[in-house]
Amino acid sequence: MRSHPYSLMFRHARLAQGVSVRSFACQLGVSAAFLSRIENGVRQPSPETLSKLIEIAEVPLTELYLKARFKS
Repeated sequence: MRSHPYSLMFRHARLAQGVSVRSFACQLGVSAAFLSRIENGVRQPSPETLSKLIEIAEVPLTELYLKARFKS
């Protein structure tokens, strides 16, 4: 399965904040296992979860677009 270009971006953002998978998942309202699958590119987040990830991880939307190879 091909990972998403932005999957590791969320892991790096979480680690930069010094937050555990379990704590970050709790903030998102998902299981730690599901968050791990997102970070590993195994699962895609729903639009709602993606929106929460962007907010909690404090990832600029422009960075997400660049990682996903969208043009602004």
